[in-house]
Amino acid sequence: MPHLVILDLKLPRISGFEVLARLRSEPGGKDVPVVVHSSSWEARDIDRAYRLGAARAAALEPL
Repeated sequence: MPHLVILDLKLPRISGFEVLARLRSEPGGKDVPVVVHSSSWEARDIDRAYRLGAARAAALEPL
């Protein structure tokens, strides 16, 4: 398992929410800190990320 995951919610083939849910379902996956990065300012996206177990969630402007 990785020591830290930095995860974008908007991925091309699978959503970041699905990645986070799959990580949390793996043995040891609940212990990995996940920092969510997104260009979304939607409160529901941030709340959902926390409900799925994100350690931090940040809505950032695209670079």
